[in-house]
Amino acid sequence: MEKGESYASATQREGAGATWIQTDEATKVLLGKLGRELGVQRSYLFQMRGELLYNTHEWTAPRTESFQRELYGLEAKSGLPYFTKELRAGRVVEVTSTASLPEEAEAERKEMQREQISALLLVPVANVELSLASSESLAESLASAESHTLGDQGKAGLPRRRTAGFVGVDLCTGGERRWTEADVRVLRTTGEFLNALHLLCEMATRSPLLPELGSGMEAREQSRLKCVTELYTYLCHLTEFDTIDEVPAPNCGDW
Repeated sequence: MEKGESYASATQREGAGATWIQTDEATKVLLGKLGRELGVQRSYLFQMRGELLYNTHEWTAPRTESFQRELYGLEAKSGLPYFTKELRAGRVVEVTSTASLPEEAEAERKEMQREQISALLLVPVANVELSLASSESLAESLASAESHTLGDQGKAGLPRRRTAGFVGVDLCTGGERRWTEADVRVLRTTGEFLNALHLLCEMATRSPLLPELGSGMEAREQSRLKCVTELYTYLCHLTEFDTIDEVPAPNCGDW
């Protein structure tokens, strides 16, 4: 316990740390299963925060070098500008070989060569942004969001999906890889599940995934309320209630 800290505060802080340790371990296990299932040498999860990219979690096969530390807090514009632009537009990045990269992806070509990546697949992970003031059916809104890609955002009647990060895999064997729709699906499912898991952990612990970006009570409360809102929306989707107004409001002070 730190000097001047109450027992309750210390317990909450230590409990949050333990919960995040468990969540991190679960994330690594899932990334490991993903990597082994696809027969790749590296799988990972990135968070996007402004112009920075954070490689928060990574799994590597035996005898495969890790680059997670070097890719934590990477500047998107100088590090991976082409990949970032495509992912933020909601497009999947499929690279069958470094030779298949366009001219504008020179920075990405150099990075792939540095990490000895011969092929990679990146799939954006999005948060669905819904207006709680709207009287439309949330179940219908979520169904629409799930059936459209990030590239559809902005079209009339569709909820906005904001790219929160991406999940990816690297092939480091020196050969080419033709990625399939099944490969994309398993990455998208894994990424969306992990994103939801981390949002719930933030809500339960009141501690953000990226602590250095969430210091201060106001930032923590904003993150917590955002998590509650998204969870609340999904609960509506899973029940017989059609609108947010029909669901009894939770007491946020109990979290």
